[in-house]
Amino acid sequence: MPDPRVTRLAEVLCRYSLEVGPGDTVLIDGPALAQPLFVEMVKAVTDAGAHPMLRPRLERADAALLEGASDDQIAAITKLDEVEVDAPTRALTIWASANTRHMSNVPPETQAARAASMRPLFERFLARESAGDVRWCGT
Repeated sequence: MPDPRVTRLAEVLCRYSLEVGPGDTVLIDGPALAQPLFVEMVKAVTDAGAHPMLRPRLERADAALLEGASDDQIAAITKLDEVEVDAPTRALTIWASANTRHMSNVPPETQAARAASMRPLFERFLARESAGDVRWCGT
């Protein structure tokens, strides 16, 4: 039985914040621990006639990659990264953390290098948002 508060949050995010409509592709990105909200968002997006695009993330897996990555791996932008920027017409970012220190073993320089490599994608997404091609919300 879903928590009615999570169901209501998903409805507000879908209908009001993102204004999801038929045919939209909705990227839902966040930590796997937000599974209840992912599930309710899928229901709300589907009810709106749109297409959910899920990207649950594992905190420790992200950290493990950066802890052992080569410079090439840190700088790599995958096709999936590009699809996440180019495909959605709506995007929801969920912020939640079971462990706020999950990246503590990753050197700050490595984290900064990864952020720098992703910067062009971030700027591309911001340009799409500014042009009205995508609507974004974070919760």
